[in-house]
Amino acid sequence: MTQVHAVGHLVVLVVAIGYVALGIAIALRKKIPRHAHGASLIVLAAVVVTGSVGVLNAVLGSGPGEGIHWIYGAAMVLGLLASIGFGTTMAARPRGLVMLATGTYLLLLAFRLAETG
Repeated sequence: MTQVHAVGHLVVLVVAIGYVALGIAIALRKKIPRHAHGASLIVLAAVVVTGSVGVLNAVLGSGPGEGIHWIYGAAMVLGLLASIGFGTTMAARPRGLVMLATGTYLLLLAFRLAETG
């Protein structure tokens, strides 16, 4: 199960990079593509599934290396939920910037999670 969590972590990194790229594209083009909300949900799903596997690992006896790993994981989910909630009501440029900021936030947290896991 630990390997599944590690693969999930890589998936989160990849989708976060894609989220940053989509945010940049939306901010520059000032047009929201049809799939923007779907992309947000895909990123959320990747984070939640990876986190769920991590919780299952902990239940099975293979918890994180540091306790702060739990806080970083929760911050990742809550930050993404806040971004999705605020971003859906914004115009294209601000929404793109929010997606860019959220993707960067996720990348930074994902790297920190890798260090504490």
